[in-house]
Amino acid sequence: MRQLYYFFFVGSLLLFTIDSFAQFSLSGEYRPRSEYRDGYTRLPDSSTTPAYFVSQRIRLSSTYSNRNMTYRLTLQEVRVWGDEKTKSKTATLNVYEAWMDWKLADSLKLKIGRQELVYDNERIFGNNNWTQIGQAHDAIVLKARYRGWKADVGMAFNQSKENTFGTSYNNEESPIEGNYKSLNFIWIEKSIHSFRFSVFEVADGFQKSQTTATTYLRSTSGANLYYTRKKVTLAARAYYQLGQTQGGQDIRAFYLNPEVTYTVNKTLTVNPGVEIISGKDYTDASSDEYNSFSTLYGTGHKFTGHMDYFTNFPVHTKLAGLVTPYVRVIWKFSERTKFGLDYNYFALQNNYVRPGQTEPVDKALGSEVDLNCSINFPGDINLFFGYSIMLAQKSMEYITGGDSGKQGQWAFLMLTLKPTLFNSSR
Repeated sequence: MRQLYYFFFVGSLLLFTIDSFAQFSLSGEYRPRSEYRDGYTRLPDSSTTPAYFVSQRIRLSSTYSNRNMTYRLTLQEVRVWGDEKTKSKTATLNVYEAWMDWKLADSLKLKIGRQELVYDNERIFGNNNWTQIGQAHDAIVLKARYRGWKADVGMAFNQSKENTFGTSYNNEESPIEGNYKSLNFIWIEKSIHSFRFSVFEVADGFQKSQTTATTYLRSTSGANLYYTRKKVTLAARAYYQLGQTQGGQDIRAFYLNPEVTYTVNKTLTVNPGVEIISGKDYTDASSDEYNSFSTLYGTGHKFTGHMDYFTNFPVHTKLAGLVTPYVRVIWKFSERTKFGLDYNYFALQNNYVRPGQTEPVDKALGSEVDLNCSINFPGDINLFFGYSIMLAQKSMEYITGGDSGKQGQWAFLMLTLKPTLFNSSR
């Protein structure tokens, strides 16, 4: 591993020497996080005991740019303390980012390679930064910027190996379950006076199980609208899904999210809203449609509570969908210190009937309260810690498992160091 880091640094430095007008920077990240879990992602019960562990992420990023091109390479190593023997020879290093951003014209760029796809509030596309591994895509994105308009057109086509014939993806020799075979999207954004809007169209394709050629496409169309007036920002987000599931079932699903952000003063911000994610009606035996909305490739942790009970839609709601009224409060205690308080109420969007039963369960699932604090220190150091509790009702047991009579709780302490190791412009 030491040799790999050496070649990474020397190779990046050689790129810089090629062009006297180029800029080169080298940055790092070290992020250890300790967690106490006693009800994280599912309710505890009489048979469970609390979990405690330390995970960490290390990243080393090299960025080279000249007049017409920017190149970035990020190496990453993620581990849980103790998941390998002290004398282990197992390689754990991987490439998180490796892309080239090519300037075709003053208003047009082409970005090629493994890259983060982050748009709007990250509900549909995000980098999932809370998870230590993050989220990146192998894609090509054409980016246009002209007179306040922004437009991105992207595509990806995945294969599990270098095939001699055919384009079968989830084959028996190299299975990659759950990943898309094809991805195409277009995103457009524009600001006009106090308004800002964006539209998003995504088409992702999944190879039909037990086949080599059939691909089912899913279409997600939506828009985001923002209106800002003095201290208040009104936002409305709406998406609709059509197409077919990987099993060929027709999709009809939707997502709605109205919210308000009110800046009370320089230190206090209040953000109430509600998310409505459609789901299946188990009492309607005549319907053969798939009504459970998927949030695609978004960031899950920042929505619907920090304890991550509902991050993988529709799996985490057993297809029944979710309605989540919420209030988020941010208090800036000082320039370096920020406190957060989030409250989320959870209820099923549609009727869920337990296996072997005939009557739907109560839609009310419970509430979650999240407390956290972020402190920035000199030297690119951040300390972030928090505590969350889950106040579950009986129906939560049927969705996540566990005992609703036992209060779920979760605490974490995370240190992030992001130093700039070298910058040629300084």
